[in-house]
Amino acid sequence: MNKTDLVAIREGTEEDRNFVYATMLRGLYYGETHFSEIPKQTFMENYHNVVSRILQSPDTIFRVSCLKEDPEVILAYVLLSRRSDAIHFSFCKKAWRNIGLVKSLVPRSITSATHLTKVGLSLCRRKNILYNPFLIPEIK
Repeated sequence: MNKTDLVAIREGTEEDRNFVYATMLRGLYYGETHFSEIPKQTFMENYHNVVSRILQSPDTIFRVSCLKEDPEVILAYVLLSRRSDAIHFSFCKKAWRNIGLVKSLVPRSITSATHLTKVGLSLCRRKNILYNPFLIPEIK
């Protein structure tokens, strides 16, 4: 049995959102991006609103890779835009990387990314995906 045999895919839920806030905010702040130049408290307080906009948008697709035996245990997730074929963010727990969990959650039709870490930039270059932060949903 390999790790992928232990995995299921499901839609993200309201209960998953705290995990997304924590991992996305830390991932962006510490992920070798320009965000780390902003004072930490300022970034966390203000960028929380950006993550909220993404999560609350009816355009957002939130997909999760989890344990089959315990679906509450998130292994990886992606936040996608239905309207613009963009990926907002992806995350995978370190012990579960390099087995294709994020790849299995992302459709091939993705053409843009709204957020980049060092790893994300590398993937964008290899897959010819454009960085376009202006596709982040607006507050309505």
